[in-house]
Amino acid sequence: MGRRSATVAATTQYASSRIHANDNNINAADTVGIRSGMIYYIRNAATGRYLDLDNDIATNGRRVLNWSFNGDRNQQWLSRRNDDGSYRFETLTNSQFNLHNNGGNIGVWTSADNFPRSRSFFLVRNNNHDSAWSGMYQIRSVATGQLLIANGNNVQTTTSNASTAASWWSFERRTVGAARLVTAYTEDVAAADFEWPAVFMGYSPRTVTLRPLTTTVETQMQSSNVFIHMSHGSHGHITFARDNESITGRSMTTRHIQEMSRNSLSNVRTFISFGCRVGFTDPTLGNFINDMYIRGAHFSLGFMGPTFPDPIYRWFNAFWRHSANGHTIQDSILFANSQERNMPIVYSVGNWTQRLRRI
Repeated sequence: MGRRSATVAATTQYASSRIHANDNNINAADTVGIRSGMIYYIRNAATGRYLDLDNDIATNGRRVLNWSFNGDRNQQWLSRRNDDGSYRFETLTNSQFNLHNNGGNIGVWTSADNFPRSRSFFLVRNNNHDSAWSGMYQIRSVATGQLLIANGNNVQTTTSNASTAASWWSFERRTVGAARLVTAYTEDVAAADFEWPAVFMGYSPRTVTLRPLTTTVETQMQSSNVFIHMSHGSHGHITFARDNESITGRSMTTRHIQEMSRNSLSNVRTFISFGCRVGFTDPTLGNFINDMYIRGAHFSLGFMGPTFPDPIYRWFNAFWRHSANGHTIQDSILFANSQERNMPIVYSVGNWTQRLRRI
C-alpha cells in the first residue's frame, strides 16, 4: 500500500504491497532499513526530539533524555545486532556504555555487566502506509517486552502496546553520503540546480548522464543516500535510455529490486523516479516504489501518470530547494505540488517526516 497525494492538499488512497519469497535471504537478521554498525540519531515522532545522554556523561544508570537536536556525540548511537535479531546501542560518549532499561526509565549501563537483556531491544518497522508514522520504528525492550516512549523530556518504557506517536522513532544516519541524479539527458537539469542544494545539505552530489547499464545503476543505488531517476519509465520499470534508443541492459524492473537481498537498499534515505507511471502497480510486475521500500529504502516516491520535462524540472527544483531549507519531505512535496500544478498524482511510501537536511 502507499499514499497518493493530490496536487495541493494531500489525499490518500492505497494499493497493495507484497512481501517477497526471498525476504529471509542475505541480511535477513537485520531489521529492514537498519544496518548493524551504523551510527544513528534517533528521533521521536511525538516530540521531534532525539535520544540524548544527559550532559554527555557515561556512568551506570545515567539518564537518557528526549532532547532537541544538537548533533553532538551524546545524541549518536552505534547499532550492534545480537544473534537473536535484537540490537544494542552504544553511546559515542563512551563505547563501553549501552542504552539500558533501568526498570521504567531509560539510561545507559556498562557493557561489562551480566544483564545483556536489559541492554537489548527489538526494532519493529511500521509498514502501514496509512499511518502518520509509516517507515518509523518501535523500540521494544528484550528484558520486559515493553515499548520505549517519549514523555516530555524523559524516555521511559510503557506497558501499553498502543500505537501512539510517542512510541514511534525515526532512525536517521549520522553521516550523509552520495546524492545521485541519474538522467538520460544531459540537458535535463543543469548540474548546479541539483548540486548546490545537495552540497548545502551535506551530500556529495553525483550527476550521471551517460545512460549507464542497469548493473551499474544497481551498485550506485545501493551506495546512495538520495537517488533521483529522471528519465523514462512505466508500470513496474524505469529506464536509462534516450528516446528511440534500445533499452536492452538499460532498464530496471521490479524483478531486479526483488532479487536484491532483503536489506540492500537501507542506505537510501530517499528515492524519487520521474518516469511516467512508475507509481502505478503493474498486475504482473507489481509496484516499483513499493519494492524499493521493501528492500530497505526509507522513503520512495513515483508518479501515477505521464510526466513531461518542463513540469518535472519545476517540481523537482521546488522540492529540492525546499528540502535544502530544512523542511520535511512531506512539506517539500506539498510545496512542490503547489508550485507546479501540471504534474500527476504523487505515490509514495515510507518515512516522509525525515528532513534531508538536519537543522
